[in-house]
Parts: sequence; structure tokens; C-alpha cells
Amino acid sequence: MLLLYPRSPSTTYWSYSYALSLLGKRALQPPLGLLTIAGMFRKTDSLRLIDLNIESCSDEDMLWADAVFVSAMIAQKDSLAVCIAQAKRLGIPVIAGGPYPTTSYDKIADVDHFILGEAEIAFPVFLRDWAHGKAKRVYARSANPEETARLLHDFADDADVQTVKSRVCLDDSPMPRFDLLDFDAYKTMSVQISRGCPHGCEFCDIWQRFGRKMRYKSIPRILEELSELYRLGWRDSVFIVDDNFVGTPAKTRHILSAMIGWQKEKRYPFSFSTEASLSLADDAELLRILAEVRCEMVFLGLETPVEESLKEAGKFVNTAGSMSERVRRIQAAGIVVTSGFILGFDSEPADIADRMNACIYDMGIPVAMVGLLQALPGTALHQRLKREGRLVQDSDGNNTHEFSLCFKSRRPAEDLISDYKKVLQALYPKNLKSYFAR
Repeated sequence: MLLLYPRSPSTTYWSYSYALSLLGKRALQPPLGLLTIAGMFRKTDSLRLIDLNIESCSDEDMLWADAVFVSAMIAQKDSLAVCIAQAKRLGIPVIAGGPYPTTSYDKIADVDHFILGEAEIAFPVFLRDWAHGKAKRVYARSANPEETARLLHDFADDADVQTVKSRVCLDDSPMPRFDLLDFDAYKTMSVQISRGCPHGCEFCDIWQRFGRKMRYKSIPRILEELSELYRLGWRDSVFIVDDNFVGTPAKTRHILSAMIGWQKEKRYPFSFSTEASLSLADDAELLRILAEVRCEMVFLGLETPVEESLKEAGKFVNTAGSMSERVRRIQAAGIVVTSGFILGFDSEPADIADRMNACIYDMGIPVAMVGLLQALPGTALHQRLKREGRLVQDSDGNNTHEFSLCFKSRRPAEDLISDYKKVLQALYPKNLKSYFAR
């Protein structure tokens, strides 16, 4: 079985292609989703992982396999299409899953089987059917009856799709097959501790895909994954990939306390980074133990300095007090803050570029991911813009380097794109003076 991970666009926030070359690395982090899928195969199955961000996949590599398993985010869709076309040309069956196939399976040609949504329940069913030569076109276990009905409508009898009463218990997710990796190729390893987010931001699909009620792995399971990385020889940074690691602060504090004990016992072999909401700044104890576990960086979705736009997007967590003061509290704990920012909200003022530049500079955000608003499939924003007749094309997910919009903006599109370029030029000039100042 060949696990094939498509290439990410090279010159974007996501790739860090120039910075990684300075460190002698080829990719930022490994494909944790495919590593997790790898843990669901039988012990007798022979597995290979090819990450196109660090190596190529020849016809010989692909012909080695009985089947090719691909997973992709929307930003990787062009590379995904190339992977599928190569397999199709060679007559190798393709099984696809992950975020992009889940939301856009109807736009992906030549896939033999889809595993949609969270795969922990559906994928073993597919493997059983595959072994008996009777695999169906699509497999899914969804907590959303409307999604189940849509899939049954689209695939009819060629589907094994069911509505489940509750979402996946994360302790039922297998240990990722970290042993399949070339550790030397990556800057950081990845682990997942929780899924979900309590916030309902209009432009985000996380809360719709994984729910607003947080789900966590148990502490023994978390420490088991860290110990496996340690056993395999990793001694560098670990990215906790959770979309909002502090979604339930009391639970996060409990987990971090156990991780501190593990770090002390092993003499702090890892540093950590993660993603969180700005509410992190309001919990002094959580900040203290996050720093103690040796979390060196946290990514926050700050989005915009314009309060009207935050409310428009449903990002109310960022309106509960001064954003700059809350960011300073996190920085004062010894944690670097990086952040995402968005241009293109309906309520955006004409001076947004100047306000955003001042905001990022004054808060000392060294690495700011600034992008144009994207209406991703499966988001409330996409649904609203569709109702309003404002969608003009599908989003490709590349909000950080595509100078185009997928919807009719309130402000003239040319002004919006000009402001976006102005922000990028101010944040990252050729001499990098403002970057080092931040």
C-alpha cells in the first residue's frame, strides 16, 4: 500500500521553502493524517509513505503498490490531480480522503474509492470490504444526518454511509506510524491531542467538521505518542496540530501538567508549538504551565484590527478586551505569538492596510500570515455568499499568494488586492528591516 501526500504550493506561508533550505530541511512537518491512516492497516500489509514535499514518486514507485492512498487539503488540489492522473495512467486504484476530498469529492475525477470525514470508523470497514473484493465507492460515518443524506443521494447503492450518534473517540484513533518517516527531512514532528473548536467563525470549517464540543485523547495515550517519537530518536520541536488547543482550558491545564512531568523525566527533549484562540491570554495559570512545558510558539487567529469585521465573522473571542494587551500577556509568558490576518470582510474600512500594518507592528508579531478572505466549501461564509449570489468561482485555498477573489467583495476588488500587496510589502520588504524590528 502506497501512502502518497501531494505537494503544497512552494512560495507560500505553508511551505517555508526558503527558510527550510537554510536549516537543511525539506519540509516543515510530516503528513500526520496519512501516518494515522497507516496505523489502521493490518500488520501484514506492506506500507510505504511518499511525501512529495520531500521526494518524487516515480512510475516504478507507484507500480510497486496494489493501491494508492492520498489525502489532501484544498491548497494541494493541483498536486492531488497529478497524483491521481499518474495512478490512473498506470492502472493503480486510488483511495482518497482528507479535508479537500471530504468537502469537494464531486470535483475530483478518477478516484476509485472515497473515505470521507473522520476515518477511524469508516476506514476499517473499507479495508474489510477491499480484502473481500467488494469495496464500495464511498465510505463515511457522520454525526450530521444531512451530510449522510447528501452522500446517499450522490452515490446511491454504491455507498456505505451511516449517521452515528457521537463523533470519534480520539483514543480509538491509532498510533501514527512515525516509523515510516525520514526524520532528517522535517523541521518539526506533529501530534494531535484534540479535535473541535467552541467558536463558530463564519469563514472556518473546523467547528462544522469536528464539532464545537472539544474531544481530547487521554493523558496515557498522549504520553504514549510522545514516548514513541522519543523512542525513534526525535529530539527537536513538536507541533500540536489542534485547531484550538485551549478550547477547554481546564482540560488543557490537566494535560499540560502531565506533559510537564514527562518532559522533566526525559530532560526536556522536545519544544512545542500549537494553535490557540486569544482566550489563552485570559488564563494566567494556563499560560504559566504552557511556558513550563516548553511551548515556544503559539499561532493565533487575530484576523483583523477592525472590531466590526470580527463581529461580522463571528470571531467574538477577539472582541473581549484589547487584542494588543492580550497578545502582550502571552508574549510576557515567554511565548512567541505568530498569527493569521484576513483582508476582505464586508465591513472593512478603506484604511485597512494602514491599520493592519500598525496592528501587526505594534503587537510585535514576527511571522504574520496575511491572506485574502476565502469562502471555503463547508463554511457558513460559503453558504451565505451562495445565498446572496456573490460566489464567482471555487476557492483554491491559497489565500496567501493568489491575487484574486472567489466572491464579489463589497469594496472594489482592485482596491482590496492593492491593499493586500501593500500589507505584504510593509511586513516583508526585501531588506527585512520591519520583520527584524518586530
